[in-house]
Amino acid sequence: MKLQKSITYLSTAFLLSACGNDSAPNEIPESSGKYETCSAPDQNERFFNYMKDEYLWADQLQDNLDPEAFDDVYAVLEELRVPEDTYSFIMTEEEYEQMYVNATYFGVGFSMEQISESRIKIRFVYDGSPAATAGIARGDEIIAVEGEAVSELLANGQFDDALGANEQGVDKEITWQKPNGTQTTEVLSKVEVETNTVMGTQTYPVNGETVGYFTLDSFINRTGSDLNTAFDQFAADNIDHLVIDVRYNGGGLIRYANQAATQVGGTNVEGENLFTIPF
Repeated sequence: MKLQKSITYLSTAFLLSACGNDSAPNEIPESSGKYETCSAPDQNERFFNYMKDEYLWADQLQDNLDPEAFDDVYAVLEELRVPEDTYSFIMTEEEYEQMYVNATYFGVGFSMEQISESRIKIRFVYDGSPAATAGIARGDEIIAVEGEAVSELLANGQFDDALGANEQGVDKEITWQKPNGTQTTEVLSKVEVETNTVMGTQTYPVNGETVGYFTLDSFINRTGSDLNTAFDQFAADNIDHLVIDVRYNGGGLIRYANQAATQVGGTNVEGENLFTIPF
């Protein structure tokens, strides 16, 4: 499964890595030659052209953009992002390698989602992270950062800055609220977090049967072992049905999609094709 999202981190990782590299991927639009290669205007121009071709809401984008009017591609994205787009973000190649290949990043260990103009909720929490240790869980709402209300930070465009740099040892006071209204405030210190891709593995009794559930966040290098751990648990619990939550899955390596499908289907899919590519 792959939700139709406007994820732009791949384009920018390719774009930034292309600077000074004669083997730049074909996906990145060529420079017009008007600006110095790899300068901010050059990157802004190519990023705009990429968005015009690949953005889910490309038909809503402006016809032209002045590349010299923006400091970097991050500012360009904020200019182009349509109101309904709550997905798009940018990563450097180094950040992409760290999170999706090495499966680590520096932070407190939760993923967030903006659910309105003034509210931020937790999508999931990584195992063993400072956020997990503090008791933050999926469905909790971030109320304040360093005593500043999230609603005010969002209104002023300061929320990301309030969270600080993703570096070892950065401390931030976070206030969060449980669904029952209970609020907690703690200082969380950023560390190198391992990003497990299978989360919330559990079983439920439903009408005399056992239903297994887990969230599958992405298909990266550690997904294979994460899936094995979950399915070992389900085998021990002898489940009758399985729900795999892929609402936030950003895709990734096909071999782990294959593994997940095979483990779900078992002998029922033995010898069958996972997918067919038309030519």
